[in-house]
Amino acid sequence: MNQQTLLLKYLEKIVNIPSFTEEKKAVNKVNDILSKILTNLGLKVFRYPHAQAGDLLVAQSAMRSGKKIALLGHTDIVSLPHFTFFQNKQNKCYGNGVADMKAGLIVILGVLQKLKASGELYNVTCIFSPDEEVGSVAHKARLHHLYQKQDFALVFEPGLEIQPGDWPKKMWLVNQRNGMSLADIEIFGDGGHVANKIINRNSAIEEMAYKIIHLHKLTQAKDGILLNVGLINGGQAPNVIAPYCRASLDLRISSLGQYNILRKKILHIIQTNHLKVTSKITEKMFIPPLELNRKSEKLFVLAKQYAKENDILLINSRRNGGSDANQAGFLGLGILDALGAVGANLHSDKEWVYTRSIFDSIDFVGNILSSLQK
Repeated sequence: MNQQTLLLKYLEKIVNIPSFTEEKKAVNKVNDILSKILTNLGLKVFRYPHAQAGDLLVAQSAMRSGKKIALLGHTDIVSLPHFTFFQNKQNKCYGNGVADMKAGLIVILGVLQKLKASGELYNVTCIFSPDEEVGSVAHKARLHHLYQKQDFALVFEPGLEIQPGDWPKKMWLVNQRNGMSLADIEIFGDGGHVANKIINRNSAIEEMAYKIIHLHKLTQAKDGILLNVGLINGGQAPNVIAPYCRASLDLRISSLGQYNILRKKILHIIQTNHLKVTSKITEKMFIPPLELNRKSEKLFVLAKQYAKENDILLINSRRNGGSDANQAGFLGLGILDALGAVGANLHSDKEWVYTRSIFDSIDFVGNILSSLQK
């Protein structure tokens, strides 16, 4: 069995495991398969369990002087009502999570095989998050500790074909991503029966309505600033003035500077009450934006050299969604993302990747790593 056939067998095996983020046992089944392969490649494998999430899987090659490089992947996928199993037909591979990012995991394995065969498998640490689809929160402290030991991180989120037929002559790489903040807004009023307090009512729901209008006005889509209150609940009954209301705010930003400015504006809106109520906001999660740095620029130059030699138009792009690249870049690592297989229809029952793109990505990343290690 040749290496490409073997890698596709591995892909079929892991795609057919419904490793939804919340399914800890299923995520660890993927970890079991990867651990065995990584051990056979000669890497030291470490697994860190967690009570609420799957294991964080780390595999480390031999180390020597020189730049340290992390290969980032995740073993969880987005949960869907109906699970679609693996198929390989008409030059495409299908199945839930095949693009995001089971095929990316196979690219990592293929790159490791390539480096081992050329005697260049050193200074590489593979880090596989079990809960990337919800922000990689379970092992956040350990992830930060691992990232701080690296110089560069190559991230194997899927490459996306912007227009059908663009691939393989065009390739979109990512070294900038929007950041996000999730926060809960709570408002407390004095309540009371509508018949007794309608004149001077201090409704928590009414106050929340004022705040939502002002918050949404902060959106500046052309600058990458997006605010949305997408969930709200509160009140007790139609004939009771609402004593409590809670809403969830989603904030997207393209730079840390934007975030710092928006935080002040949001806090001012929350603290400025129209009625006699008490208001507060609690940030539940923050993922920093991935911003360009000199190390990332160096990676893109290396990528462009390979692309030019192979007649590929390489495009430097930004994505609105986050990935593990955000946290690694925030800690100063050079980042190159979207190095997984090229596909489409992420998080749906029609998700797919080009089969050949798996092996093209292996060659592409292998070349970048060889250049970095010289």
